[in-house]
Amino acid sequence: MAAVRASTGQARPAPDDLAGRLEVLTQAVAELAEIEAYQLRVATRFTGVAMLPARAQRLRGALKQLRSAEVDGDAEWVERHIDGHEHAVAPAVEDGRRQRAVLDGLVARREELRARLAGDHELAREHALEGDPEIEQAYIPAKRLLIDGPCELTAAATAVDTYAAAVRARIEDRG
Repeated sequence: MAAVRASTGQARPAPDDLAGRLEVLTQAVAELAEIEAYQLRVATRFTGVAMLPARAQRLRGALKQLRSAEVDGDAEWVERHIDGHEHAVAPAVEDGRRQRAVLDGLVARREELRARLAGDHELAREHALEGDPEIEQAYIPAKRLLIDGPCELTAAATAVDTYAAAVRARIEDRG
C-alpha cells in the first residue's frame, strides 16, 4: 500500500479507510492506463523500444471486484484482498512511469534532430546550396530517417551530422 501511495504522491489513507485506499488505487490504475495508451501511440514511432505488457485492463478488472464488494457491504473481503492489489499496482505504475520517461526522451531527441536538420537546411538555402547534388544526397536520407517511421535515432543522428558537415564544407569551399 505504501508503494502505491508513494507512487501517486498522495497522502496515505488510514489502513481501515477502504474508500480512500480504493480511490488511490483507482487513480493509480487510471494513470497506468494512460501510460499504456501513450506507449501504443509513441513507441511504434521508434525502433528498438521494448514494450511493457498491458496490465491496466486486468488491474482495472480486479479493482472493479474490490469496488463491487465494497458496494455490497463486504468490507471483510475487501480488507483481505486490497493489499495484494496494492502490491500488484505499485510496480506496474512505476514501470509505466519509467517507460514514459524513456519515450519522452526519444521524442525529445527526435525533435532536437529535426530542429538541427531544419536549421542546417535553412543555412544551405541562405548560401544558395539548394539543388546542389552533394547537399541533397546528404539531406534526403536524414529527412527520411526523421520523418518516415519508425525512427532509428542513432542512424538519424549520424545522417544529420553528415548533412551538417556537408553544408559547412560546401560553404567553406565557396567562402
